[in-house]
Amino acid sequence: MENRNCRVAQRSFACVAVILGIFASCAVPLLGPAPIEYESVTTLIGDRGALHSVAGLYYTIGNTTDREIVGLEIDFSLFDDAGAPVPAFGANSFTAAVHCRVSAGKSASLCTSLDDHVPFETVSLAVSRFRVTTATFADGSVWRNPGSYVYQGDME
Repeated sequence: MENRNCRVAQRSFACVAVILGIFASCAVPLLGPAPIEYESVTTLIGDRGALHSVAGLYYTIGNTTDREIVGLEIDFSLFDDAGAPVPAFGANSFTAAVHCRVSAGKSASLCTSLDDHVPFETVSLAVSRFRVTTATFADGSVWRNPGSYVYQGDME
């Protein structure tokens, strides 16, 4: 009798393990290489005509997929050269929608204006925790950053 109960318990445990494995594989996306790469994240203060009048965030996006990127959402934090948050009052963590076209397998240098976020009198600016949170492709599909792909930026 004990052997039978033991076999039933082993089968039940095996079934539960298989079911949990199936649910876990559906619920947790596999983390592979990101479909985008970013580098050369920097800020520039001053008037640059149509790009910005106070400050801009410059970065290069590499598209490692076979689909065209048509939009991004980025987030980042800003600091002055002493490490104080910019702006001095309020949140210094920002999110921006970026309309762009980055062809499959290509890179593009982009600029996001910081004019709405940085006071005119700002003399130094550094970016930290820059990351692309979503990438939208021409076919309508969207990649969402699982949170692990972050460029630390100037504050390293």
